Amino acid sequence: MVPGFATKLSPSFKLVSLYFLTAIVSLIAAVLMMIVDYGGLRGHHFSPVVLAVTHLTILGWIALTIFGAIFQLISIIMKVKLHSELLAYIQYFFHIAGMILLVTSFYLFEFGTMMVVGGSMLVFAIILFLINLGITLGKGEKRNLTGIFLIASNIYLFLTVLLGLLLAINLGFPFISGDHLSLLTVHAHLGVAGWIGMVIAGVSMKLIPMFTLSHGYSVKPAWGVFILLNAGVTGFSLFRIFGLSEVSDYIFAPMIALGFILFFYQIVLIIKKRMKKNLDLGIKFSLFAYTALVVGLALGISILFSSGKGIYGDMNPNIIYGFIFIFGFITQLIFGQMYKIIPFLIWFHYYSSKVGLSKVPLLKDLLNNSLTKTQYYLTNSALFIILVGLILGIGEVLLGGLILYLGGALLFSFNIVSIYVKKDSNGN
Repeated sequence: MVPGFATKLSPSFKLVSLYFLTAIVSLIAAVLMMIVDYGGLRGHHFSPVVLAVTHLTILGWIALTIFGAIFQLISIIMKVKLHSELLAYIQYFFHIAGMILLVTSFYLFEFGTMMVVGGSMLVFAIILFLINLGITLGKGEKRNLTGIFLIASNIYLFLTVLLGLLLAINLGFPFISGDHLSLLTVHAHLGVAGWIGMVIAGVSMKLIPMFTLSHGYSVKPAWGVFILLNAGVTGFSLFRIFGLSEVSDYIFAPMIALGFILFFYQIVLIIKKRMKKNLDLGIKFSLFAYTALVVGLALGISILFSSGKGIYGDMNPNIIYGFIFIFGFITQLIFGQMYKIIPFLIWFHYYSSKVGLSKVPLLKDLLNNSLTKTQYYLTNSALFIILVGLILGIGEVLLGGLILYLGGALLFSFNIVSIYVKKDSNGN
């Protein structure tokens, strides 16, 4: 059991579940989209399927998971109740509507009113989230490392969606004189390294010690992560916006990479201090994700220093780089954390009040461990096959890997949903 993970300050079970379950549906939809149009994954990264899948995965699967997790964790991190659940529900409906319009626009490759309306709805949803979380953080009893990371992540989130909206408008109604693809790179790094990176680093500092029962580790590397990521993302973005990236990229991109490597080192320090010696599958998913992070960073630096040299031939390394980060690092990390968070939330909601009054299942009994293990090996294997297909440019291998990955994603979905519908011995 994870002590203190849910309290009387926690938001409603329905709110958090709504975000988590919709996120899972988004993941399945994104994988299906890749299977249907897998050939598009081997072309330029500014293509209908790549843009549509990227935004569906980040806005649907990743963003909704992050929002749901933050709504749940804020009561633990800051010892305060979420300011308004009503705002969170309103945010959800604007977010979903905007996401559907935006992803549809990208998939149809139509840059006009639908894209602008969708982007505007997403910006409005994010503003609601920032207002809600900002007021909540302001009421917090204490400031801590995770809270500081979350504050920084909110700034990057706003900048990401604002620049995204401006770029969406520019596609249909051109008004930006600069290089659109260069600004798209800024948009991507503000979102992935800035917003998502800050969230993952901050929340991991709370969850990994909690799940592994780790104590007595140094948090000095985490402060280094905070400084390096902020300096790197800020410098990278500003110099690119002002058209000065020819030299600055070689300074700030490695700085971002160093920040993530330091984060990896921080996780190693936490794991070494664990009291729980046997690592369960949830933590193993996370460790695989951290390893994928290092691989992705190595590829990113390689792309930077080999730019224009043609060493990748017909292969598009940017798609491989993005795939490793989104599906190898972030998605595998989410798998691991969801396998820890959701069983406890369901146990707390349905069974905690019955302890001592009737027979209740143990926390470990809610999850089908054999399914979890199968999904672990299936998704990990599928990732390698997909990467081989992308690297070698063999469509059949790529398609086979994607189908295997869909199988793993469906197993994950079934495993999570089955926890929701599982009944205790009294049929409650």
